[in-house]
Amino acid sequence: MPAPKIGLVGSSGPFRSFAIALQFLTIVPIRVCGPLSTGELGGSLVFFPVIGALIGGILALAGSTLITVTSSLLAAAIVVALGLVLTGLLHFDGLLDTVDGLFGGANSEDRLAIMRDSRVGSFAVAAGACDILIRLAAVNALFELGAFMGIVWAAAASRVAMAYAVTAFKPARDSGFSVDFRAGVKPITVIIAGLLILVLGYATVGPASLALIVGSLVLAHVTGMLAVSKVGGLTGDIYGAVNEIVEVATLVALALLWPMLSGPLR
Repeated sequence: MPAPKIGLVGSSGPFRSFAIALQFLTIVPIRVCGPLSTGELGGSLVFFPVIGALIGGILALAGSTLITVTSSLLAAAIVVALGLVLTGLLHFDGLLDTVDGLFGGANSEDRLAIMRDSRVGSFAVAAGACDILIRLAAVNALFELGAFMGIVWAAAASRVAMAYAVTAFKPARDSGFSVDFRAGVKPITVIIAGLLILVLGYATVGPASLALIVGSLVLAHVTGMLAVSKVGGLTGDIYGAVNEIVEVATLVALALLWPMLSGPLR
């Protein structure tokens, strides 16, 4: 059955931008009608943290339910698997392709070609294993602390980092969605996204949210600089890698710091 479509050709507005973000970041069977302009793609970045928070909310709800009937470790494993399903493994696949490409080629052309290759190399296997294992350990730790809102905030913060990467770095290729997103982005979009995550962060982890979001942006920037040094810019795969790296790092930080944090929604 084909996915349902929403919106009208040439229509615009917040709901269309939200739908574009939802279409690109999840497996929700929704498609926006009509051609997507660069302005619409760039404008959808403001909703990236919203989509992240929704994904995190689903995972947190699943975890808080599962932990009442099984161990925190098994609940964490199911939640990690559910997160991969909800995103269609898009970001995870981007991480694998990125690591294979950046560390497996002799020059930028080779590295970009490797990133396009559907085959998985040893660098990708190692990165994927580390991603899953560290994520599982961090989520399990958060579940044991009852820190379900940490899952929500980590998912939202990583999407802000992705939006920042789109804005701060040029694309590595001359065409593709990375070029289209970059061409239509406006700094105010990322600023609004950042403000949204700060509000959510203050509600969940208190004043420390500012330091955490700055840390996530620094990590995204370092990843972007590495990519620029290797392939001259960023690609869609690298955006996915930024999301994975920042989300896992944020989960680990929250698992370590949660007893010292405070927020109205904790």
